[in-house]
Amino acid sequence: MIPADDYRFLCGLLLAANGLSIREDKQYLIERRLSPVARSLGFADLTALVRALREKPDPDTARLVCEAMTTSESLFFRDGKPFDFLRDRILPELLATRRASRRLRF
Repeated sequence: MIPADDYRFLCGLLLAANGLSIREDKQYLIERRLSPVARSLGFADLTALVRALREKPDPDTARLVCEAMTTSESLFFRDGKPFDFLRDRILPELLATRRASRRLRF
């Protein structure tokens, strides 16, 4: 299990680097996603990776950590409800209020 101090450090790094807020009960997620990153970079374990990031922050290593922790879902329309709402409610209202100009700007 990742030491609490290392966990807090990684959470702070993720928040500062790309606004990713990790809850306290997500230690398993950090361990599962970052242990392979640590090994691929030649570190014995996650603790060694954190030690290296603390002692000599490397932007490339930090980027790999952030990439491993972000959801890599690329399906843009995976949640259809917002787009349905845009099509069925928002756009018709905007078109109705701008009927005279016949113009919408995004």
